Amino acid sequence: MDIWEKMYEEAKKLYDPHEVSPFVYANHVVAAIEAEDGKIYTGFCFAPTA
Repeated sequence: MDIWEKMYEEAKKLYDPHEVSPFVYANHVVAAIEAEDGKIYTGFCFAPTA
């Protein structure tokens, strides 16, 4: 598996779009980045909808 596939698979684990409340939508945007040491960091978006 190349690094792009690995990063995609790591980010995909976080993808779970859902409403937390009527004003907050979460996990609809996810990302992965590779550090110089090879470690992969992931994150997701948690945003107000109003």
